[in-house]
Amino acid sequence: MIAADMTLRVLYNYILVLLGIRRLMPRDIVNRVVIRECGEPMVGLPEEDIIVAPDVVPYGRAQVIEKLAVVSRKLETLGLRLQIFELYRPAEKQAGRRKDCRAWIVAKHPEYSDQQVESTLNKMISGIGGGHQSGGAVDLTLCDREGRPIDMGTGYMEHNDSTATYSKHITSEQRKNRKILLTVMEETGFVNYPAEWWHFAYGDRMWASYKHKRHAIYGNVTFTNPHQAY
Repeated sequence: MIAADMTLRVLYNYILVLLGIRRLMPRDIVNRVVIRECGEPMVGLPEEDIIVAPDVVPYGRAQVIEKLAVVSRKLETLGLRLQIFELYRPAEKQAGRRKDCRAWIVAKHPEYSDQQVESTLNKMISGIGGGHQSGGAVDLTLCDREGRPIDMGTGYMEHNDSTATYSKHITSEQRKNRKILLTVMEETGFVNYPAEWWHFAYGDRMWASYKHKRHAIYGNVTFTNPHQAY
């Protein structure tokens, strides 16, 4: 992943990740990952005991869906359930999310320069072509058996000092809950995006970068019909 035109700052931060000193992979490293599309189909969520939020397109790559079913069964033994906030996200929805997010940043930080706004935006949400468009990313949380959300420290898409997976601004109970989710997801092959406790990936560029793979296996896919996989 190291290239001649990589800035010293990016290279330095990448080395810190490799040494385990820094958790967040530089975005420039993630974006450099080569994609070798494996052609794996998109399939729908199975009839598992999984709660799906409204407006979710309940499709992902076959291995992702299979792994989520495994996670669901593991959590069942702990008296817990998964709730999915997002799986496949069409490009137009991603563009809308970025637009809304940019407006929120500008309103919250009017003193930011355009460069600071863009930098903050890219930390909060990926551009077009991110993991959700590949069918390899999922945003989720834990619920109890009755479907009541488990306290994870923040709400979904709530960005503040407590959002990062290993934030020091959460309680011991919230940290324990995050650990449960993190452990069961990582045991099943997913990687977590450290800046967001709810975001996990398999097969996409983020997964490849954190797993130090030679390439990602999922590129962008397009749905023309949410009930038909392509």
